[in-house]
Amino acid sequence: MTRRDSAFAVICRRDRVLLVKPRGRDRWQLPGGGVKSREVPWVSVLREVEEETGLQARLIALTGMYRRRDGSLAFVFAARVGWRRIPERPMNEISKRRWMPVRKATVRAGFRAG
Repeated sequence: MTRRDSAFAVICRRDRVLLVKPRGRDRWQLPGGGVKSREVPWVSVLREVEEETGLQARLIALTGMYRRRDGSLAFVFAARVGWRRIPERPMNEISKRRWMPVRKATVRAGFRAG
């Protein structure tokens, strides 16, 4: 099986972080997803953010690169979006999008320190 790298965005507004909830899943996650063949991670994350949230992001920096259990890489970027509201309708594979307080987001999305 070929590994598939992924790219995600941490997008904050004041004390809140933007999370998405994929259809059929219990956990919330950062907007992002798989890097397509011949696509670079920074292009992938911009595409995924727009597909999943309806918002156009600007990347600030690569904040981390992590090896996943399957050997693939997960790229995590800090990003910004304008003050436009998140569209209410479901988009692609995402059923909900929400700005969550950072503390609540770490529990909902299952983030762990260290």
